[in-house]
This record gives sequence, C-alpha cells and structure tokens, in this order.
Amino acid sequence: MDSIENVTQYTSHKLSTTSLMDSIENVTQYTSHKLSTTSLMDSIENVTQYTSHKLSTTSLMDSIENVTQYTSHKLSTTSLMDSIENVTQYTSHKLSTTSLMDSIENVTQYTSHKLSTTSLMDSIENVTQYTSHKLSTTSLMDSIENVTQYTSHKLSTTSLMDSIENVTQYTSHKLSTTSLMDSIENVTQYTSHKLSTTSLMDSIENVTQYTSHKLSTTSLMDSIENVTQYTSHKLSTTSLMDSIENVTQYTSHKLSTTSLMDSIENVTQYTSHKLSTTSLMDSIENVTQYTSHKLSTTSLMDSIENVTQYTSHKLSTTSLMDSIENVTQYTSHKLSTTSLMDSIENVTQYTSHKLSTTSLMDSIENVTQYTSHKLSTTSLMDSIENVTQYTSHKLSTTSLMDSIENVTQYTSHKLSTTSLMDSIENVTQYTSHKLSTTTLMDSIENVTRLQ
Repeated sequence: MDSIENVTQYTSHKLSTTSLMDSIENVTQYTSHKLSTTSLMDSIENVTQYTSHKLSTTSLMDSIENVTQYTSHKLSTTSLMDSIENVTQYTSHKLSTTSLMDSIENVTQYTSHKLSTTSLMDSIENVTQYTSHKLSTTSLMDSIENVTQYTSHKLSTTSLMDSIENVTQYTSHKLSTTSLMDSIENVTQYTSHKLSTTSLMDSIENVTQYTSHKLSTTSLMDSIENVTQYTSHKLSTTSLMDSIENVTQYTSHKLSTTSLMDSIENVTQYTSHKLSTTSLMDSIENVTQYTSHKLSTTSLMDSIENVTQYTSHKLSTTSLMDSIENVTQYTSHKLSTTSLMDSIENVTQYTSHKLSTTSLMDSIENVTQYTSHKLSTTSLMDSIENVTQYTSHKLSTTSLMDSIENVTQYTSHKLSTTSLMDSIENVTQYTSHKLSTTTLMDSIENVTRLQ
C-alpha cells in the first residue's frame, strides 16, 4: 500500500506495481480501468457508486477496486482482502463469500433484513437505519447488526465480530461480548470516551469529528467504538471484533476490550484525541475533520489517519501500512500506535442486501448506496471493490496492496516507494508531488484536499 495516489478524478491511467499495496489506484472518479491483481490488497478499486460489477477474488485484499464513481468493471484477484466491493451507493446485490469478514454489507439505510452467517466477520449488516431485522449468527463478526437509529438494546454475543450493533443513533445500550470484533462501538459523533484495548486492530477510534478521547489499545482491532452519534454506553468485550456497537450518535462511553477488533471507537466527529496503541493497525484515527494530530507508528497499518483534508502533519512510521494519515480534514495531529489495524473507523449507508458468507472479511461489499452488484469471493477481505463512482479501469499489480493510487483529484505526481504500503499519499486534490518512502505503508498521507 505504498501509495494511495490520485484517488479521485483520474481518467485512463495504467499502473504496474510490485510491492504490497503499492497503489490503491483510481479510487474516485476514474474511467476506463482494468484490474488484475494477485497479492494482498493490491488495489482498492471502485469503492463508491458502482453498478453491475462481477468479482472473482482469491487473494488477501488484492484489490480495493473501483473506489469512487466506477461502473462496469471486472476484477480477478487471488489473495486475502482481494476486493472490498461496492462500498457506497449500491442496492440490491447478491453476495456469496466463503472467508472471514466475507462481507460488511448493507451498512446504512437497510430495513427488514435476514442474515444467517457462519464465519468470522461474515457480515457487518444493517449498520445504519435498519428496522425490524432478524439475525442468526454463529461465527466471528457474523453480524454488524442494527447500526443506525436503534435505541435501548441489549446484546450478548459469543463469536468473532458477532454483532456490530447499534451503529447509528443508538442510546443507552449495554453490550457483553466475548469474541473477535465484539464491538464496533460509537463510530460517529462520540465525545469524551476512554478506551483500553490490548489486541490487533484494537481501536478504530475517532474517525470523524470526535472530541477529546483517549485510546490505549493492545489487541487486534479490539474496539470499533463510538461509530456515530452515540451517547453514554458501556462496553466490556473480550474477543476479536465481537461487537461493532453504538456506531452513530453516542457520547461519553467507556470501553475496555482485550481482543481483536473488539471496538471500532469514535469513527466520526471526534476532535483533539490522543491514541496509544501497540498492535498492527492499532488505530485508524482521525479519519475525517480532525485537527492538531501527530503520528508516530511502528507496526502494520498502525494508523490510517487523516485521510482527507488534512494540513500540516508530521509522520514517522516504520512498519506495514503504519499510517494512513490525513484522511479527512485533519490538521496537526499526534498518534502513537503499535498494533495491527487496531482501529477501524467510519461505517454508514447501505440499502437492501442479501448475504451468504463463510470467509474472513472476504468482501466489504455495498457499504453505501450501491445497486445491483454480484460478488464471488473465497478469501479474507478478498475484494474491497467498487468503492465510489468508478468506471471501467485497468490495473496490473503484483504485490500486497501495491498501489493505492490516484485517490482523489490528483494530477501529475511522482512517487518512489520501497516498502509495503509505505505511503498512501496525496489521495485527494494533490498536484505534482514527490514521495520517497522506505517502510511498509509508512504513511498514507495527505489523502484529500491537501495542498
């Protein structure tokens, strides 16, 4: 993931990359591209606003394809997390997946769905604005349930990421979970929370417009906490991403988690937070509208920080995808993280999905407002595909997430990278930049609207 380059408003580009996640190419508003990937998260393609795509993936996150404004693409991938497909603005899709976290599907604006899942993080379902759903889950992260506009619920779960519950507009809930990704909690519009986590991806904390939070995490994605506009919740979780809880409109929560992706915390509308994490991708912190951050990271994808609209940041990273920095509207931040994908932030906006999944995060599909896509995936997070408004692109990559390239509104840039996902740089509205990086995804820097 050496470089998330030129994410939005690129047209007719060709990319050949040879390193891990070297380029997430053509994320937004790209046209006429084709992607063949064979390695981990080779390409984040076609993220939002994709229609009628077909995906066959077999490798780890080989391709996040078609991120923004892509249509009618074909993807063949062979590695874990090959494709996170159809993230935004998809509707009425069918998904057959066979691996952990096969599908984070139908995140926002779903109603009356039925889900039967049997694998890790099989489905983050019904994240926002869901009503009257039934869920039967038996595996890791089986169901992210009732993400938005839920009130006064009680959840007891025993499997990995069994339930991402009450993501948006939930109030006064209590969650006891004991499995992976037990809780993605309080993603957006959380205030004054405290998080102590001890595993990989412990906390996706403070993604957008969060204020005054503190995070100490030591486990894999222990907590996806504080997703959206949640208030006064308490979460105790002991397993991997057991619960994505309280995604939207929560405030003043306390979280103690000890397992993988237990809590995705404080995804949106947080400000002035401090994060200390000790595992891989410990924190995707400060994704949108953060100010005054500083980042020092030493582990894999420690922090996807400050992706869009960040200014005047400093990044020192020494490990794989240490920092996706400057996600959205961040300025001068500070981050110290040391664990794998400790934190994942920012979930919302799906409509009308059907999901059968059996594999680990094979597909984060149809996250927001997608329509009529088909996905067949067989590996971990095989495809993050079709994210936003992409159309017919071509990409040839040969390493793990070799290139997140051309993210948003970039022109005439030059990138020299030498390590895995060293830098996702200049994602949106950058022009004529030069980057020399030497560590795996050391810095995903300057994602959107940085000059």
